[in-house]
Amino acid sequence: MTTEQHRAAEMEVRCKNCIQRFRVEPGVTKAKCPHCGTEYRISWPKPDLPYIRGLA
Repeated sequence: MTTEQHRAAEMEVRCKNCIQRFRVEPGVTKAKCPHCGTEYRISWPKPDLPYIRGLA
């Protein structure tokens, strides 16, 4: 895995509804799964580590 691929993977979260991974833009506080449409609140424990906090 290249450094660029590793960084891209760090900006992904796994949907708790459909279990698919999707990318989130750095710093966003809400994100919508493009696969099933479920919306989530996002927090950032680290600048490059998104975390799903719960449903939006």
